[in-house]
Amino acid sequence: WRWTDETFLPMLQSPHPGSPRALGLSPLRPSGSALAPRSPSPPPPHTPPLLSRPPPPLAPPPPPVPPPPPLHPRRVAPTSLTLAMRRFRALVLHTLWPSDRSLWGSLRSPAWWALQALGHFPLVGQLWWLVLAALVDRSDEYQLCAFIVGLRVSHFLSLGLGAASYACYHAYLCTLAAAADADAVAGEAGSRGAEVCLRLGPKLHLWGAAFWLLQLCVTLRTFALLPQSVKKGALVPLERRQRLPFSSRLHLASGGAIARANSSSLPADAVRGGLLPRLGRLDLGLAVCAVALAVSACVVLRGARLGATLWWIRTVHGLFSGPYVAFKLPLLDTLLTHARKTGYDRLGHTVPFKARVVVSPSPPPSPPPLRRPKMSAGAFKSLIADGRSRRAGEQGELCDADG
Repeated sequence: WRWTDETFLPMLQSPHPGSPRALGLSPLRPSGSALAPRSPSPPPPHTPPLLSRPPPPLAPPPPPVPPPPPLHPRRVAPTSLTLAMRRFRALVLHTLWPSDRSLWGSLRSPAWWALQALGHFPLVGQLWWLVLAALVDRSDEYQLCAFIVGLRVSHFLSLGLGAASYACYHAYLCTLAAAADADAVAGEAGSRGAEVCLRLGPKLHLWGAAFWLLQLCVTLRTFALLPQSVKKGALVPLERRQRLPFSSRLHLASGGAIARANSSSLPADAVRGGLLPRLGRLDLGLAVCAVALAVSACVVLRGARLGATLWWIRTVHGLFSGPYVAFKLPLLDTLLTHARKTGYDRLGHTVPFKARVVVSPSPPPSPPPLRRPKMSAGAFKSLIADGRSRRAGEQGELCDADG
């Protein structure tokens, strides 16, 4: 077999017509013998010699590999209007609820007083609170509580006490007009007391009632967002043990795990907002009653009677917002809401509250005066004797030098 391979394999490497490979003869295949039946195969195509053969065509380059997607997708560059709106939001929120300034520091800011007073005006305040509802962080517990308390206190001061005082003043004017009307009737002269009362009496227009109903809807929606809020001002991720029921405390004493603040397995009494959701249920009942009375008045009354009735319905509802004033007192807001205080930085981000302590520069302390150390009488006498002996020795050396 080795001789057969050495003889026939070189012939098989050059497939020319008439070669054993062309005839189908191969010493390594018994089926390639002349006696074995073979199926007819087409003759191989004639290939030119290796030197005159054209070079094979180059393979097409592989398609380029697309780059991997970025970790953070590229954001669209904000427009000038968007940047202006972001700056306005950051400025307003950092002025009203700063994270680096306490209440006493905010009281010294004129901008804080201006924005606080803006929400108590009768006409501008309604639009201002709608703007604040779109600006505040609706995922933080403290900011939701602060917005609810601020809006309801504004209703108590402006729509409650302010509207009642305004109505009492005009009722006094109407009384004076009615007295003048009675005098005119007694003197048989024309009277205009009824016209003065109708003109000076407080009335609520339909657009004012629509804004009032819209603010009620915003307040109820904020109450609905409280259960899903988070404590962004919590410095530790654990709930306080004082807010857990007695059974949970026993579980903790036996070595059990503590429920985290952002977990869905919170105890039943660890609700968001503290006492504020209970006032929310009362507020919902008062809002339903006020809306029902307003709708009944719109159906039954017309003209000046309708405006006066809507005015007093809104005034009474505003006076019922008095309990929210307790949440505005210092230290009581955290005690009643159980919320961790947060604020806004200069970029408008919600961060934990940390008041900045400003320390006035003080001059460096002066060094203490030098004092002579105390010495006993024996030590003082020995020091005098040593000085005299040294002086006598120096005088002896000078005498020897002169001699």
